Amino acid sequence: MPITPKFKVTGTARYTWDIGPGKAHGQIGLVHQGSARSALRVADNLQTGKLRAYTLVDLFAGYEWNKHSIELFATNLFDSRNELSRGVSCSICTNVHIVPGRPRTIGLRLGTRF
Repeated sequence: MPITPKFKVTGTARYTWDIGPGKAHGQIGLVHQGSARSALRVADNLQTGKLRAYTLVDLFAGYEWNKHSIELFATNLFDSRNELSRGVSCSICTNVHIVPGRPRTIGLRLGTRF
């Protein structure tokens, strides 16, 4: 496919261990994608340009006990400005629109099972 990057890799590592009445875990996720064409036709690529390469890092740490869980997470930890796609609104438009990926997100999840 002409708009598929030549190199893309995704990896996840997770470690879980017992602490007291529950289990703790730590996890890291990594995504890297090389640059790619933004359109099928050469003329369109001259106007919209290439999708830039990017690397995303996600971190998770949590604890589960009985029916409850808590997890602290950070996705896109280094706030990489990845581009999902590029395009123009119509065939005669020159303003390039970029669809960005998710920005850095830091949060806390609390859960319970019924």
